[in-house]
Amino acid sequence: MTDTRKAAREVLVPMLGEPFAAGIEAAADSGAFGAPLAQLAIDYAFAGVWSRPGLDRRSRSIATMSILITSGQTHEFKNHVRAGIANGVTPKEIEELIIHSSAYVGLPTAGIAMQAATEVLRELGKLPAATKTSQERGLT
Repeated sequence: MTDTRKAAREVLVPMLGEPFAAGIEAAADSGAFGAPLAQLAIDYAFAGVWSRPGLDRRSRSIATMSILITSGQTHEFKNHVRAGIANGVTPKEIEELIIHSSAYVGLPTAGIAMQAATEVLRELGKLPAATKTSQERGLT
């Protein structure tokens, strides 16, 4: 295993779990369409950026979730809600982050992020199963 791959695993496994780490590595090693992008994510994002000193993982998670909310990247936001929880961000802090973002990106974008976060937090057992998204309440 290369030093870069090892550095990436040291970030990936605690944040997103062994199955996610193995999946992105398999994609990178496959030689198939998209393999170079998976390798770039491993080398640049996880081994390079996430492994840098200067910010702890909790702070990086908050920054990353904020960026993903503002850019409307719902699928990736869900991954980083999972990572944020693993990095010590609480569900209440995620809720507050989404509320705070609404002043800058608007209520519709914040609402989409709230729905995504609710789905993930329920899945992780961090919210009661009865917690409904706006869509489940018939608001979308």
